Amino acid sequence: MPDAALSPIDVLARNKPWVAGTVELPKWPVGMLWVREATLYYYLTKDAFQGLGAIVDAGSFLGMSASFLAHGLTENSKYEPSRDKIHCFDNFLVNESATVDFIRNKFARTMCIGDSTRELFDAQVAPIADILTIHAGDFLHASWPAARIEILLVDIAKTRELCGRVVEILFPHLLPEQSLVVHQDYHHPWLPHIHIVMEYLAEYFELVIPRIDDSAVFRYSKAIPQNILRRASEFDFSYEEQLELMDRAISRLSEEDRYYVKLARIYLQSQSREPAALQTELDRLHSQFREIAVDYTPHPYFQDMKRRLDSLERLEG
Repeated sequence: MPDAALSPIDVLARNKPWVAGTVELPKWPVGMLWVREATLYYYLTKDAFQGLGAIVDAGSFLGMSASFLAHGLTENSKYEPSRDKIHCFDNFLVNESATVDFIRNKFARTMCIGDSTRELFDAQVAPIADILTIHAGDFLHASWPAARIEILLVDIAKTRELCGRVVEILFPHLLPEQSLVVHQDYHHPWLPHIHIVMEYLAEYFELVIPRIDDSAVFRYSKAIPQNILRRASEFDFSYEEQLELMDRAISRLSEEDRYYVKLARIYLQSQSREPAALQTELDRLHSQFREIAVDYTPHPYFQDMKRRLDSLERLEG
């Protein structure tokens, strides 16, 4: 099919410009994105954005995602500076020990949990600060004006509650057949609530880019009824329903894209199933991963999951 007959996101999904090389920015920002997904974000605003709604960066951390979104946006012929802004949501705090280690390694600065990261964010986004609208604070208490959203990047759904807040305040403003939702943690084993919620809403989303590093891109296909939206935001699912939705989410992916999502299923099961049985399942999956998996980010997810199961087994013993 010629490009003219495809939507902009379908053209991107077919041409895969993030494979050919990286984007040249004046200064490469520091953050937790991998090269290909950062490049994907650049091309989403450069080539897929149509000027129909806002761009939301939910979970901006130190500004890397906002930088790539902004630089892509400024190269889009539809960009109108007076209209188009990137809305950055974050509490701009050190929330966990991993962030302490990251900042020490990347900036040679010692920070403690609870310290503000706003200075680092502001320094990194200074070249494109005029394109950004900052929403600082606890996202559980955040609000969104009644404005349409065309591109929604989600890196803030670290808990069921935060994921629910994304669904509650942002999903109602997506544009059917137009809006794109990027889950930066979709290929991450510690957050199965993301897979469960998105699979529950699968009738209303199309998975257009299944895996670029840790990210997956969905196109919003039709409006979600209020009762469905409410149930998703409240995460009102039994354990059995959660497992069923996880299985459906996995089956939606090609075999090569399933490994980290299958790890998320093991994580979900580890909350109620005997760890020894899960160890066997984990070993089998890891063996397949080593033999077959291609183009996966080199996370120590399998080793981390084994440590979790070992710890649970010791507690049971």
